[in-house]
Amino acid sequence: MPRREQLSIKYLFASLLALLPLCADAQINDVPKLLVCITADQLDPDVLEQIKPYLSENGFRRLYSQGFIHKNVIFPFSPVNRSSAVASIYSGTTPNVHGITGELIYDRSKNTSQPILTDIHYSGVYTRDALSPANVLSGMIGDELKAATNNYSAVFSVAANGTDAIAAGGVSADGAYWIDDKIAGWATSSFYPEMPGYLSQYNRSAEGPNQSIVSKKWEPLQGYKAISYQSANPKFKYFFGLTKIAEYKHSALINEEITTVAKKIIENGEYNRHREKPGVLFVTYYCGRSLQDRLYGVSPELIDTYIRLDRQLASLFSVLDRKTGAGKYLVSFTGTGYVLEPVSHTKGEERINRVFSPKKMKTLVDLYLKAIYGGNEEWVKAITAEGVFLNRKQIEHRKLNLVEVQQKVAELIREMDGVKLVATSSLLNSGVLLNDDIEKLRLSTHTNSCPDIVISFLSGWQTEVEGVYSSTSNFSQQKRITPLQYRPVQTPFILMGAGIPHKVSDLQIRVTQIAPTLSGFLKIRAPNSAFDKAVEIK
Repeated sequence: MPRREQLSIKYLFASLLALLPLCADAQINDVPKLLVCITADQLDPDVLEQIKPYLSENGFRRLYSQGFIHKNVIFPFSPVNRSSAVASIYSGTTPNVHGITGELIYDRSKNTSQPILTDIHYSGVYTRDALSPANVLSGMIGDELKAATNNYSAVFSVAANGTDAIAAGGVSADGAYWIDDKIAGWATSSFYPEMPGYLSQYNRSAEGPNQSIVSKKWEPLQGYKAISYQSANPKFKYFFGLTKIAEYKHSALINEEITTVAKKIIENGEYNRHREKPGVLFVTYYCGRSLQDRLYGVSPELIDTYIRLDRQLASLFSVLDRKTGAGKYLVSFTGTGYVLEPVSHTKGEERINRVFSPKKMKTLVDLYLKAIYGGNEEWVKAITAEGVFLNRKQIEHRKLNLVEVQQKVAELIREMDGVKLVATSSLLNSGVLLNDDIEKLRLSTHTNSCPDIVISFLSGWQTEVEGVYSSTSNFSQQKRITPLQYRPVQTPFILMGAGIPHKVSDLQIRVTQIAPTLSGFLKIRAPNSAFDKAVEIK
């Protein structure tokens, strides 16, 4: 039996055998024809507040004037990233269960990082990346809908990155599409059904991103004189191309491309093939900073990103009104609960850099363990953004106690400048709850990918590289990043359409309540690993 069918059957049985009760019924008469689940990565409500004068009536203003709004969604795990947030929103559980701790995962055998959804059993379509949802360890909303409708419902997912598109869509999706990092075309996995002809044709056309990226130019739509602390005439201009795909995917222009494909899926009748069955469309947008943005605070680039996204939302809603019918679709809108922003520490005219060096950490840990246990072998296998991976073979060869070695390393790192919290994988996997901070770390990691030492840093400190630093890698060639500070932010959960009344609630809800709530509107069970109750909508 093909691997895709095996995975689909696994989630079907999990749904049928689940003992979880059905979520509370939504206060609407009928199941919406289409559920559109929008996730805005790094959405910051404070920025939205500042750009109010420039918002259109049919984008963010429509969401906030017509929607049922919960202003504050709590993420019970930390740190949060784009991929872990998307998977948690649509599975109803946390990374320690669904397994998506980030976009990349460290492979000890290869001493390198690779996409967390890498699966050599499936080839890429318009991409060399071989990905599948096999490593998504819990069911998603789309999986439950497919099981409930005997596979008749249409489920599609669109995002800039493969991990997000696949994690949102799940095992049973009809299609998950993303922009390839090397050729800038729309890509998918052979795990899913063949890409529809209209998308393949668009992909190969002059209008497709692979061809059009060479002429892409990003500059502000207008001056932003009404924005506090901004110059009266902000200017910037960026050009892209096949050598700057990463910059393109971190710019305001990527949202226009995502909207284009989302609208094509709606307009080409994918959700009308079985009119009596509801469908789901997952759309992941980008609200973060461009890779070229170095300005502390609300930069012109960031303002322009939000204003352009406002236009894309209005365009998407217009197509939904026309093709699905006003009141017959339901929009879910939420953010990812964090932002990455430049760190600003100045003393007079001098800038104070607080950057944590993995090279220095590796040297200190190696010297420390050599002093205790001896030997000339290196004790640290690699250091990633998640933490420290020890040389397990060295520890086993010397017949040492892994827990003891981890504890000694943790004690050393705990004394280093910039470190806020340190926990060993042994402690996190033990299930012992010491405090809230340790619990948040535990929920953000999974036993399959957890470093030996997990580290979180004080506000204002950042690691020096993104990726893997090890003895076999050239430090000078690592992908350097501008020191960006991780900051949790308040993010809303908005439901608009399908007869839902407008209301603003200050009640905090958990991100794990979103999937059960959406399942309730579809009249299906919550995903098989969801453990929370639905949000009450009256």
